[in-house]
Amino acid sequence: MEPLFENRYIQDEAMLREFFRRTQLLSPVYILGYLCCVYFLLNFVFVWAFFGYCELYYLIFTAALLGYYWLLYHRSIKLTMNRELEMSSGKPLERRLVVTEDCFIHYTPTSSVEIPFDSVKKVCQSKNLILVCTKAKQAFVFPKATFTRGTPGEFLAFLKSKGLKVR
Repeated sequence: MEPLFENRYIQDEAMLREFFRRTQLLSPVYILGYLCCVYFLLNFVFVWAFFGYCELYYLIFTAALLGYYWLLYHRSIKLTMNRELEMSSGKPLERRLVVTEDCFIHYTPTSSVEIPFDSVKKVCQSKNLILVCTKAKQAFVFPKATFTRGTPGEFLAFLKSKGLKVR
């Protein structure tokens, strides 16, 4: 199995922020919550403007929901960083992702995992990351700046040639 693409990186907080921003803050449940917040804020403004009194529970609900989202986002980042440091005796793990003609291979100093292309559910990208999500709800992160073999553009074209949709 000849490696076509290779990516090496150490997971840091900035990468996790972008990852959770893309996967968590833009998920359908969060978007529904944002729409509820907009509804309650518009309702508050409408009642205040036309009837002259305030329904403060609209503001309280909106602030509480947005605060809860903010808390979950930062908690996810902190938990992930702490879990990785705990698993690796206090130092970040170097990750190596190799893409062959048949599969993805994810290497860490303690293990390796092979993922065939037919178990990939979706591929999406953000400003600095390419995310490969599997049907088992596992995500493989390819930072665009750390490709040691191939380029991000070639990698995305390869994934499209394998029949995967890139968002």
